[in-house]
Amino acid sequence: MGTDGGRRVGRPRAAQRPDSGLTPRAELLDAAAELFTTRGYAATTTRAVAERAGMRQASMYHYVSGKEELLAELLESTVTPSLALARRLLAEDTVPAVSRLRQLCRTDVELLCG
Repeated sequence: MGTDGGRRVGRPRAAQRPDSGLTPRAELLDAAAELFTTRGYAATTTRAVAERAGMRQASMYHYVSGKEELLAELLESTVTPSLALARRLLAEDTVPAVSRLRQLCRTDVELLCG
């Protein structure tokens, strides 16, 4: 039983990794983003996401309900800023449409590559 000086210690991570400074949820999102883009959504398992984040699969469910929630949050984080920019660019009717479209495309690419 894990105790340390009479104090109960949580379960160890599946793999010891350097502290990223991210919350466990953010680590799961980063891991899911990487795996979804390299393996594809269908081929990525929750076990793979948890392992990439350095935790056990059972622990992952403390932070997210599953793969669907991870995908939804990742999509929202990329779509919401693009929609806000598109609305601002639509309002800038003094700038040529081609320039505004180019700016939107460039910003989208930078966001998705990040």
